[in-house]
Amino acid sequence: MSKLRLGSDPFVSSSGVDALIQDTRPSTQKNTNNNELQSVSSKQRNTTKAGLKAGWTRATFIIKEEQVEKLRDLAWWDRKDIKDVLSDALNSYLAGKTIEPRKTQ
Repeated sequence: MSKLRLGSDPFVSSSGVDALIQDTRPSTQKNTNNNELQSVSSKQRNTTKAGLKAGWTRATFIIKEEQVEKLRDLAWWDRKDIKDVLSDALNSYLAGKTIEPRKTQ
């Protein structure tokens, strides 16, 4: 009786299925240095201004639902963008206030 001849195991070598399927899980090591953090921060800063006019930036705030609805209603009736109504409201609130800049490290 002759031995059965089997092919090579596709899971053993780096060819075949293993070449197509790779581990995409993040490594468990926390190798972050200042350069990496600055790179991420730099990328984030670039995306907050992408596609906007000079002097504008994107920001996320948590506010009450009723305030959002009032902003939307006011913008609709005034035929303005919500960002313009919010900008007017913030300008009115900040007008005449003396504010010292934050100290950065």
